[in-house]
Amino acid sequence: MKDIPEKKAELRKILRSEISAFVSGIEKKREAENKASSLFLESEFYKNASMVFCFLSSKNEISTDRIIAKCIQDEKPVALPRIIEGTNEMDFYVLSNIPLKSQTEPGSYGILEPKTSLKKIDVRFVPKNAVMLLPGLAFSSCGTRLGKGKGFYDRYLERLLGQSKNFLSTGKKIGYCYKIQLKENIPCDENDQKVDCVICEDGLILV
Repeated sequence: MKDIPEKKAELRKILRSEISAFVSGIEKKREAENKASSLFLESEFYKNASMVFCFLSSKNEISTDRIIAKCIQDEKPVALPRIIEGTNEMDFYVLSNIPLKSQTEPGSYGILEPKTSLKKIDVRFVPKNAVMLLPGLAFSSCGTRLGKGKGFYDRYLERLLGQSKNFLSTGKKIGYCYKIQLKENIPCDENDQKVDCVICEDGLILV
C-alpha cells in the first residue's frame, strides 16, 4: 500500500496538469477569478475582517489581484507572505495604502514578495477577526488542503495558532482556488492544517 507522501506526490502531478490546462483558457480563467473574488469580497468574512492575510498569485494560481486592490482601497490591513531566505519558513508583511508594485520585489521561486521595509506581523499581536486566504493545489469539502509540498503555510499556521489567542479563537482560514481544485479523499497527516471554508467560482463551502 502506498504511503501518504507517495499519494500526495501522485496527486500533485495530476493536479498540476489539470490546473495548467484550465488556466490556458484565458476567458474561463478570468471569469472564474471574477466570480470567486466577488464571492469573497461580498462575504461576511471580508466585511468583518480586521485584517486579511493574502497571497500574491503565481502563474497557475487563482489571481488575488482584485482582492488586494480592494483591501488597499478600503484601507483594510492586508498582509502578504515573504519566505525567510534559506529556510522553509515565512513571515507576513502589512502593505501600505499605496500601489502594490512599489511595495513588492522578486523573491523566492520567482514570485513577487513584500519588501522587508514594510511592517512585519508579530503573530502574538494579530487582531481579532483576521482572515487568511490560503493557496493550495487542492481542497476538500471537509477542509483538507494539499499544498505544493514545502510546508510553508502549515508551519506558519502552527506558529500563528500557537501564539495568537485572537486568531485561535476568532480567525478564519479560507482555501481560495478554482473549482477544478476541489477534490475529495485528499491524503493528509497530522502536520497538515485544515481550512474553515473554501471559496471558488461556484460558491462558498463551509467546513
